Amino acid sequence: MVVISGVASGVPVDIGGVLMATGGMLAFASGTVFFRGQGAGLPVLQANFWQSIAGAVALLPMAMVFGQPLAAPSTATMIAMTHLVLVVTIGGMSLWLVLIRISGASTASSYHLLNPFFGVLLAYLILGEPLRMADFIGVALIVIGLLLTTLKRWRAKAC
Repeated sequence: MVVISGVASGVPVDIGGVLMATGGMLAFASGTVFFRGQGAGLPVLQANFWQSIAGAVALLPMAMVFGQPLAAPSTATMIAMTHLVLVVTIGGMSLWLVLIRISGASTASSYHLLNPFFGVLLAYLILGEPLRMADFIGVALIVIGLLLTTLKRWRAKAC
């Protein structure tokens, strides 16, 4: 992930951004483990709803301190917000919770490591961003790690 995200590219690193990403990663990992242990009996949409409420409550103090007054939203903003709510929050998180339920938290988390590559790929396809050698090296490392973790589980199940 460090290779794909460009942290090792020599570009100055925004420490605030790294800290926010680290906090988000820890929250996501904690939520994954909590759902697998405590929320497995909840319907997926209900779990998704409560997870979204918890996230909103957790971010409220930050929004109150660092937030800006709301401006009249443009059509592009409304389309983006609709996409974030329906596709990312409801769709993506529901899919994530189903994956945890089907394959387990550790397997789902292993596949989650492919997200940086898909972000780079979408940036290439939609925005015309160039693909770098570091992107391919990063995805190769991730795939090798995935193969090592999933093959170990498959072999354990076969025995």
